[in-house]
Amino acid sequence: MIGRKLRAPADDGGILYEPDSKRIDLILKKAGSFDLPGRPFAGLTLAEFRRQARTEVLARVCELNPGIDLTNGGHWLVAGHQPELFHPGVWLKNFALARFARHPSYRGWVTLNLIVDNDVPKAAAVRVPAWHPGIAPADVQVTAVPFDLSPVADVPFERWTCRDVNLFRSFPDRLREATRDWPFPIIGLNHWTPGETVGASVVAARQAVEAEWDFRNPELPVSALCGTAAFRAFAESIWSRADEFRDIHNSALHEYRERYRIRSRHHPVAELTGAGRAVETPFWTWTEDKPQRQRVFRESPGSPLPALIRPRALTLTLFARIVLADVFVHGIGGGKYDELTDSIAFAFFGAAPPPYVVLTGTRRLPLPAFLAEEGDRSLRVLRDATWNPQRDLPGHPLTLERMKLIALPQTTKRERKTRTQLLHANLTAFESVAGPLRDEARRRWDESQLRRSANAVLGSREYAWPLYSADVLKGWLTGRS
Repeated sequence: MIGRKLRAPADDGGILYEPDSKRIDLILKKAGSFDLPGRPFAGLTLAEFRRQARTEVLARVCELNPGIDLTNGGHWLVAGHQPELFHPGVWLKNFALARFARHPSYRGWVTLNLIVDNDVPKAAAVRVPAWHPGIAPADVQVTAVPFDLSPVADVPFERWTCRDVNLFRSFPDRLREATRDWPFPIIGLNHWTPGETVGASVVAARQAVEAEWDFRNPELPVSALCGTAAFRAFAESIWSRADEFRDIHNSALHEYRERYRIRSRHHPVAELTGAGRAVETPFWTWTEDKPQRQRVFRESPGSPLPALIRPRALTLTLFARIVLADVFVHGIGGGKYDELTDSIAFAFFGAAPPPYVVLTGTRRLPLPAFLAEEGDRSLRVLRDATWNPQRDLPGHPLTLERMKLIALPQTTKRERKTRTQLLHANLTAFESVAGPLRDEARRRWDESQLRRSANAVLGSREYAWPLYSADVLKGWLTGRS
């Protein structure tokens, strides 16, 4: 089933998504009817396995989230993301979960945010747009402000330890220095200390702000989730049928790419391969000596599941939706590929998993934009000065001549050819008169394009949440000023 898309108000200060009881009841009805044939997990039916898994996961969540009281109320709402300094549209999911848990109609629900620390970081810097009063559009650019040295390739968040402590500690000050001329104070990072991993430090900084705003969610790192018996039993169900899963995975992937005309061999995911009896499985692993993520192959049908195992993106979503969630909340990225997840689940397990929703929103930095309204007019003037100069020079002899030429007959091929030649000669004659008009129009057009480009930089939705105004962002995320 393709998920329901929900969109929060964009740049209007309004409150975000409020639960729609009719929509939620419909989703729950579909989720409640979900079942798998037979006893697919450790000899248990899906209902039995879900009860055991939820009990085990909930105990781990309570252990890692002291002060948060949780009881299994029967329904679970789950989301997740990498431990990054992400933009507000991603952060929106965290607040949606927290607000959902507070809604009177859904008291007792378990809301859980998964910290996807098994993924690999993309960068160790935050992109900051340059802005100060009086800045020229041509000078608006993005600067990368680093908080650590670049991460080692393929090392996951859970193994990313700080490589430059001084660079890390000075990051909040450098972030404020880069924004010192902005017309508003940024949220910044008042709680920024080196933790066991860089990802853990980023999560702690985010959680500190959420706590200040009285919004907290139960959270669980995927690395901790993978240590549960429930996850290993789920992984075993795929491992024991690795060749079948590979074939289903690749077939569904090919159909997905064909349906959406995707040519990339790595989008949305890569194929699972196999060499001889070895079969690639949808998992990662790493070792203490080699912390880089490695693909996992089942060498033979009797090979044991590795002691350390981590899910790939599709596998994690499969587990979260089949085993834990009644409703799973995706961002735009995850929502795009979960149609593929549904196809794989249906073919491999015999039923599509419970539904998911896609929740997104846009909040832009409140930086002043450049006026660029005259861009379209400048383009029209430029085109007219180039191809129709008579429109800007009424009464000029060349204009009068051109109007007569335009009215010439075009019945025969010879007439059309003659008319075209005369018009071209007239346009050439206009060059000395219309050239300055065209040059001025081009200058205005170029300036307009510079302003538009600068506004695109300043208005990107992708900037990290610490760069925003607390007053604006808090109201938008929490629904209260």
